[in-house]
Amino acid sequence: MRQKILWKRLPGSGSWRSTPSVWRRAFLEALEDRSLMTAPTITSNGAGDIASILVFTGSTAVTTVTATDLDLPTQLLTYSIAGGADSAKFAIHSSSGALTFISPPLFTQPKDVGVDNVYDVVVQVSDSLGEVDVQSLAIAINNLVPITGGRDLIYDHFRQQLLVTTSTGTVARFNEASLSVVGSYAVGASLNGGDITPDGGYLYVTEGTANTSVIHKVNLSNGSKIDLPYSPAPISVRGGWDLAMTNDGRAIFTTNDGSSNDSLRQIILATDAITNTTHEVVGRETQIARGADYSKLLFFTSGSPREMFSYTGGGGFSSDVEVDVTLTNCLATVNRNGTLFAIKVRGQIAILDSSFQAITQLNELRGGVIFHPTQDLLLAVDIATDEVVAFDTSTWQTRYRLPIGADVSDSISMGAGVMAISADGNRLYLNTPTGVRLINLPAATGSAANVTFSDYGNYVAAGTPSSITVTMRDPTGAVATGYRGSVQFAGSDITAGLPASYQFTAADAGKHTFTFILNSAGNQTVTVTDLALPTLSGNVSIQVHTGATTLI
Repeated sequence: MRQKILWKRLPGSGSWRSTPSVWRRAFLEALEDRSLMTAPTITSNGAGDIASILVFTGSTAVTTVTATDLDLPTQLLTYSIAGGADSAKFAIHSSSGALTFISPPLFTQPKDVGVDNVYDVVVQVSDSLGEVDVQSLAIAINNLVPITGGRDLIYDHFRQQLLVTTSTGTVARFNEASLSVVGSYAVGASLNGGDITPDGGYLYVTEGTANTSVIHKVNLSNGSKIDLPYSPAPISVRGGWDLAMTNDGRAIFTTNDGSSNDSLRQIILATDAITNTTHEVVGRETQIARGADYSKLLFFTSGSPREMFSYTGGGGFSSDVEVDVTLTNCLATVNRNGTLFAIKVRGQIAILDSSFQAITQLNELRGGVIFHPTQDLLLAVDIATDEVVAFDTSTWQTRYRLPIGADVSDSISMGAGVMAISADGNRLYLNTPTGVRLINLPAATGSAANVTFSDYGNYVAAGTPSSITVTMRDPTGAVATGYRGSVQFAGSDITAGLPASYQFTAADAGKHTFTFILNSAGNQTVTVTDLALPTLSGNVSIQVHTGATTLI
C-alpha cells in the first residue's frame, strides 16, 4: 500500500522533513488493514488441511511442523496444539515445531480415544499479527520392521539389535535404540539358521545354497566374515540348515540333506575346528531350539526317522525319542533353564518335560512358539485371531493376549512364525509373510493394572446373595499380591445390595471375595473401581432372573 507522507519546513531554515506522527499513523493504519496481511501457511506433511503420519511403535518423535509467512517484516512464528481427540498425549515445541508423544505409544496397548492405534491431533501456527493456520493430523502406530525374506531371527542382547538371516544371503540388522533398520552384512548366498556366541562376539550362520558345505562366521563388531568349510556327506546336500550354541564351547549344526540322513556336526569355538558329534546321523532339516541360558538344546527332525533328542552342555546327548507324527515345518522352544520343551505339531502345542514326558497340550495354535526369557510364560501365535497368547507355565492358563497387527498364517521352518525375544523380555519379534512384526510385551511390575473377576454366576436369581472374587493383576496378568488399595462397587441395578468400599489387606494378597445381591431382572453390570485411581477399573455382566427356573 502506498502511503501519503506529509512534509513541513523546519523553522528558521529552508529544509523539509517528514512528520514522525504521520509515519506512525500510516504504519498503524497498515496494521489495521487486514486485507494487506497474509496468514502463515503450514507446509509440512503435504501442506494440506489434513495429513496422515506413520509412527513406529515405542517412538516418541512424530514430525516437525513447518510453515511460511509472506508478511514483512518477517514474522515470528509460534507453534501450538489447537485440539484433536488425543491432543493431551502430545507436546509441541513452540519455536521448532517438533511434535512428540509425551509417552511412547505402543502398538499392543493403544491409548487413543478410538482404541485403534490412530491418534488425532490438530496443530497450529500463528504469527506476530495473530494470523493462524491449522492442520489435522491422524497419526497411526505401526509395528512392521521392513525386513523381508527373513529366515531365522536372532536377538543380539549385547547390542540391543535383531539379526535376521535372509534368503538373499544378508544378515539384516534392526537397532532398538533408533527403532530402525541400520543396514545389513553381506555374508553368503542364501542363509538359514544361526546363533550368537555366548560372549556376543560372533554370529555363526549356515549357508543354505545347494552343495555348499560352509559355515559363515561373522564378526559382529564390524561385519567382517570368514568361511568355515566342512566335509559334505557322500551324497549331495542342499546346504546347511540350523545351528545353535551350547554353554560348553561348541556350536552344533545340521544340514538340509536332499535324500537321506547326514552327520550331526559341531564347531569347537576355541579353534573353529569342525568335527562330527558323538550322536548318530540325523534326518534332513533337523531343527534345533535353545534355552536362554545355553544349557539345553532340543533337536527334532522332519525326515526319517522322526525323532527328538536333547543335548545338555557338559553332559552330552540324550537317548532318541521316536514320534508318530511328521515334524515337517514344526517349531519348538526350550524354556530358560532347560526344564520344559514346547513343540508345535499339527495346530497343537505339545508341552514336555526335559525327559520328553507329556505335561499338557494347547490346542488350535498354529503359529510360532517361544518361551519368555525372564518370566514363567509361553508365548504362542493364534492365527485365528492374529494374536500372541501368553500362557502361565504353572497353570497353563491364558495370562494375556496381544494383537500382532497382521494377518498371520501357519508357521513354517525358517520362515513365517519364527520368533526371537529380547533378553529383558520386553520385545517380541515375529516373522510374517509381510515382514517382521515387533510386539511390545508387558513388564512384570507387580503393581495392579487390571481388575478381573472369577467364581461368580453368570445367571443368578433376583434377591439371592451371590459371591464374586475380585483379583488385581499386573500388566502381565500375574496377581498383584502387594495391592493395598481401596475399591468401590457400582452397578446398573439401582436397587442392588452392593458391598461397601473395601481396602485390600496383606492377607488378601491381591484377591478378595465379596457378597452382593441383585434385585432387578435383566442383564446387569457390576463395576469395581480403585478409589485413588479411577482408570483401574473393571466390570462384569450378570443375567438376573426372577421366579423358578427349570434345568433342561
